Amino acid sequence: MPILNAAELILGGSRFDGFTRIIGIDGPDCAGKSTLADAIVRVSRGTTEIVHGDDFLFPAEVRAGDVGFEVATLMCDYFDWERWFDAVRAAIRRKPKAVIVEGVFLAASPVAKLLTERVWLELSPTEVFARAIARDSGVIGDANWVERHYREQCLPAQRIYQRFFRPRLTSDWVLDTSGGDDRVLIISRPE
Repeated sequence: MPILNAAELILGGSRFDGFTRIIGIDGPDCAGKSTLADAIVRVSRGTTEIVHGDDFLFPAEVRAGDVGFEVATLMCDYFDWERWFDAVRAAIRRKPKAVIVEGVFLAASPVAKLLTERVWLELSPTEVFARAIARDSGVIGDANWVERHYREQCLPAQRIYQRFFRPRLTSDWVLDTSGGDDRVLIISRPE
């Protein structure tokens, strides 16, 4: 199904009538988190806000993992978790119909305790790598740097994150996004 249809299903599945829904969209890099968040906003007709995790990345010169490619630094030192948490709380105080929080490693973050619903986007490491090379080469570094960044840091960090935090198992919705924006497959959803 197209991503807009998946967005309509997620937005239509309210279990918190009368309250602001805080929907977390998690998944590996390049899985379509921002795309799904944008689709939810479109189908909500402006009654939803997005808080993008990438807005809370520390500047490149501050991130500890950029030089050494240490896996642990990706989860610990890349994001300003405190500012991200505060931004979500500020959005909730504005009382929209829903606040969409999208980003990697959500279950490991302080933001997780604010979520009322969770969406996990499934994408194989092979597809993450292919999409990352196409998307990020020349944007965050040359092709060699991007390849090394994903092979030595992003993909191993996702394996560790998924093993310890089990975001797929703790999510209300699991969507396979390997087919792109036009072929999203719903693997599981709330009953």
